[in-house]
Amino acid sequence: MKIVKYTINDLKKELQQGTLWSKNIFPITKQRVISYINNPNADGNDIVLFVAHHEDSIIGYIGVLPDKIHLNNVEHKIAWATTWWVDPNHRFAGTGGFLLLTVLNHHTLATSGATDDAENVYQASNKISTLRKVEGIEFIARCCSKYFILKKFPKLSWLSPVLKCVDRLVNVFGDLRLFFWRQKNASYKPASIEFIAELDEQTDQFIRDHRRNELSTRNAKNLNWIIKYPWIISSPVADKTVQKYFFSSVSKRFLYLNIKVYDINDTMTGFVMLKVKNNIMTIPYLYCDPSALTPILYLIGFLICEMNIDIFKTYNRDVINNLNKIRLPFLYKINRVKLYHFSNKFKEVDFNEIIIQDGDGDCVFT
Repeated sequence: MKIVKYTINDLKKELQQGTLWSKNIFPITKQRVISYINNPNADGNDIVLFVAHHEDSIIGYIGVLPDKIHLNNVEHKIAWATTWWVDPNHRFAGTGGFLLLTVLNHHTLATSGATDDAENVYQASNKISTLRKVEGIEFIARCCSKYFILKKFPKLSWLSPVLKCVDRLVNVFGDLRLFFWRQKNASYKPASIEFIAELDEQTDQFIRDHRRNELSTRNAKNLNWIIKYPWIISSPVADKTVQKYFFSSVSKRFLYLNIKVYDINDTMTGFVMLKVKNNIMTIPYLYCDPSALTPILYLIGFLICEMNIDIFKTYNRDVINNLNKIRLPFLYKINRVKLYHFSNKFKEVDFNEIIIQDGDGDCVFT
C-alpha cells in the first residue's frame, strides 16, 4: 500500500491536467479543489488530501480542511477531517488506521460528527479525543417519512412512490397549520431585512462587535469565501461525480441565505446565515442583539413555511432555548448529539467555555 499526499498546489495542477478524475473513484471533487485553492485560512503547501493506493487502484482516502481556531486568545492552525473512505475489501487490513496516522503526522486534527467506526479509530490512535459534546434538536415541520425511512433502510427504495404519497397527504393538513401560524404572527417579524449576496463592511463590523468566545472567529472574508465557493452544487439530477465520489457533491436544492436584520429605526440588529440543502434548513452562523433574537426566529419560521422546509436542525443553544416563544407548530422533534474531537494537544482546554457555531468545521459546506 502506498499513500500519495496532495498539497493545495498539487491539486491546482491536477485541476488543469485532470488525471485525478480519470479513475473509477474520485477522492475529491473539482468543486472542493476550487474551494481549497481559495481558502483564506490555508496556503499552497498545506497537504489536504491523502490517498491510499494498492497497485493501480484507490483503496482509501482522507480529505482535510485547513482552518484557524482561537483558544484563550491564541490562534492555532488545525485541519478538520472532512472525508474518510476505505474500500470495503480493505477495511480489515489497517488501511483506515494507516491513513489516519499519516494525517496525524502532518496536521493538528479536529473532527465534528464522527461515525461510530471513526470514533473507535480515534480512540485507538491515542492522539485525538472527544473534547466537546453539543446537544441539538431536529424540528420536523412537515411530514418526510420518505427521507427518514430511506435514509435508514436504503434497500426499501422501491417504496419511494408510496412514501411520497403518504407525505403529500399528511402535509395537506400540516401545511394548513403552518398557513394559519403565518397569518397570526405576520407582525412579529423584524421591522426590515436585507438579503445580501456577499458580506459588506457594515456586516463585517457587526460580526466583529458581536463575536463571543468563539472557536472560529469568522469575518466577511471567511464567510464570502464559503458563499462563493460551495462544495455542493444545485442540480435537478445526479451527475457522473455522484457515482464515483462517496460524499455530498450535488443536491436538488442547495443555497445560502444571508440576511441583515434591522429594527424600526433602520439600525442593524442582526445577521443570520441560513443553509438550505434539499428540504433541510440549518443556521451555520448567527450574530444579533439580544432584542433581535425573537424577531429573527419568527423570520426563520416564515422562511420554513415559504420554502416548504421539512426539517429545521440546530445546535445553537440560544435558538433552542427561545424557539418555543414563536410557537411554530412542528409535528415533532428529535434530539441529536454532535461530538467534536480535537488533538490531544488541546486536552487541557475547557471546550465547554467555547462557543461553537453550527457552521464551524466543515458543517457549513455539507
